[in-house]
Amino acid sequence: MYKKAISPVVAVALLLVVAVTAIVGFQTWFNQYSSSLFTDVEQSGSGDDIAQGINNFQNGNIYFNHPSGDNVTVTEVKVGNVTCSKNITLKQGINKIRGCIGEYSDLKDVVVYTNKGVYENKVFEKSLDIPFICESNNQSNGFYGGDGSQTSPYEICNCNQLQNISNNLDNNFKLVDNIDCSNTQSWNSGSGFNPIASSFTNTFDGNGKTISNLYISRSGTDEVGLFSRGIGATVKDLTLDNFNITGFRRVSGLFGETNSGDFENVVLKNSWINGSNGVGGLVGDGKGVFVNAKVDNTKLKGRNLGGIIGIGGGQFNSSVVANSIMSGSSDLGGFVGEGTKDSINLVNSESRNNNITVSTRNAGGVVGFLEVDLSGGISKNNHIHSQSQSAGGFVGTFVNYGTLKNITNAKVINSNISTATRNAGGFIASLSDNENIYHINIDGVNVTAGDNNAGGFSGSTSGDTYAENVTVKNSYIYGDDEKVGGIIGILQGTLNNSLSKANRVEGRANNNGGVAGLVDNGVLYNSTVLNSEMFWRASSSAGIVGKADSVSILNYLRIKNSNVSQVDFIGPYDIGGIVGSLSDSSMNNSYAENVIINISGSRHGGIIGVIRNGNLSNSYVRDTSVKADGDVGGVAGANYNGGIITNSYWNNETVQFTGSDTTDSGEGTPEPTNDLQNPQSATGIYANWSSTTWDFGTSSEYPVFTWE
Repeated sequence: MYKKAISPVVAVALLLVVAVTAIVGFQTWFNQYSSSLFTDVEQSGSGDDIAQGINNFQNGNIYFNHPSGDNVTVTEVKVGNVTCSKNITLKQGINKIRGCIGEYSDLKDVVVYTNKGVYENKVFEKSLDIPFICESNNQSNGFYGGDGSQTSPYEICNCNQLQNISNNLDNNFKLVDNIDCSNTQSWNSGSGFNPIASSFTNTFDGNGKTISNLYISRSGTDEVGLFSRGIGATVKDLTLDNFNITGFRRVSGLFGETNSGDFENVVLKNSWINGSNGVGGLVGDGKGVFVNAKVDNTKLKGRNLGGIIGIGGGQFNSSVVANSIMSGSSDLGGFVGEGTKDSINLVNSESRNNNITVSTRNAGGVVGFLEVDLSGGISKNNHIHSQSQSAGGFVGTFVNYGTLKNITNAKVINSNISTATRNAGGFIASLSDNENIYHINIDGVNVTAGDNNAGGFSGSTSGDTYAENVTVKNSYIYGDDEKVGGIIGILQGTLNNSLSKANRVEGRANNNGGVAGLVDNGVLYNSTVLNSEMFWRASSSAGIVGKADSVSILNYLRIKNSNVSQVDFIGPYDIGGIVGSLSDSSMNNSYAENVIINISGSRHGGIIGVIRNGNLSNSYVRDTSVKADGDVGGVAGANYNGGIITNSYWNNETVQFTGSDTTDSGEGTPEPTNDLQNPQSATGIYANWSSTTWDFGTSSEYPVFTWE
């Protein structure tokens, strides 16, 4: 054993060298001066043929520069009073040795024992930036570092280590560098990365890093993604960039399938995800809690496909799907393709600027096919199209196979929704039995049905459905056939408290309305049309309801400052300011104000076009113009089959109508302005009107609803 001491003069010179290296770079200096970094280096054994000195100690790592390929093995490391065993063979060049786990600061004595000598740093000074070296530590099961515990997860810095998770599933993992997996395209005879197998139950910490260019081509394999399956796993702070993933069923960028999980700050972008069934940006099939999740600029293809989850549900907080293209045969949604397994709750989350196209049915801005509860969320600036039927701005189709289900508090903004045939809705294509929808706002949508059933809110509803507080405004709704409505194409449930404002509604066949095209054994309460334009080509059309049939109930309806016109020269029948045709149904408490009906044809009225075996009561029309070629009336254009009109009036000073038959017999009562504005209570002509429903105002005002 011998000891070499460095003189003070030499020590000063070395400090100047260290200062220079901070400017000119670490690597060149290190190769030349690694043995002189410390003021006292001790060697024992045959140490002359190996590099002398410990280069640096940073975050628990010790770096050596080994100039030759000699067989030098590190056997033990001592940091302060903490000692740990090693078995690491040094390679030529820079080597990293993991320090010991223990309580110590950066400025401690460091001793490294090898089979060729002992290296001791008596005065350690951390002064240089060390280049990152990604290599496996033999003591870390093929990973960069760590022991797999929660406090010290296995560290990953290359794609081989990422693949190695499959051999160590019952552990926790953390990225310590960005990972480029471009080479996976040549793995496994072109099949690429093998999805991390079995069930992952622990934590994968992305540490703010990115995995890029991962390639998987396994078109006959189920549960395909970075992970094949998860059970209660946690993934956080991870970006997946430019993934190219192909599988069969349950395919995504992250998990093919998971029964639950927590996903925070996880991003998929610039990627291609392709499968047959159950395709999602982050989960193919399953459920979980997503916080600050994002899928951006990604193409997805398959059936039961969603921007985040293919089949399933969960909680989405501050999450976004944007600028992506989704295509497939059926059940496609901006967030979830087929909403099942768990309720879907969206808080400060939105689907925006996406293009969603199905070849058969059920495309939605957020969910394609829904059979669970849904709340919250925004669908914005999306293009949603079905090459056949059923497309909605938020949900494609909502069905219920059991207990009552609800949709609440959702919005659609500035989106385009279209179908080649039927059922196009600004919010939802169609509703079925036992479903409730509350507080829905639609603004600036374009809805087009190539056939029938188009609505600003829904193309159609059936059975025991209930919708309340629905607003559609600044929108265009078009149907190339019948049943077109500013809010609902065909209503067979209940719609309560709806507003159609500043919309243009256009139908090319029968049964069209500013609110509902056809009410068929349905209930319509408290509906309003304001400042809208309706253009009809065919019969049974009106400002609010085209046709009410089969024992329907209409109550508390009003239309103001709107126009009802024709789109070409075909003269339709049964046009009304509020209802086109009232058949075997009742309508109570309504009024029309400042409506222009300018359509050729016959049986046009200020409130109803034609009443057939129906009942109208407690209604009035003012400041309105009605034009027809044939029968025309202030309240009703025609009354057939014993229709009953009671306590309903038209202002014979401000309502003008023209036609070949203006006798108005049995079709409403004319009254002057003064009589309609007086009395100011439920007396006189209003004796049978309810003061709970109507506010009679002053002597210069007309009655309005008490809640206006």
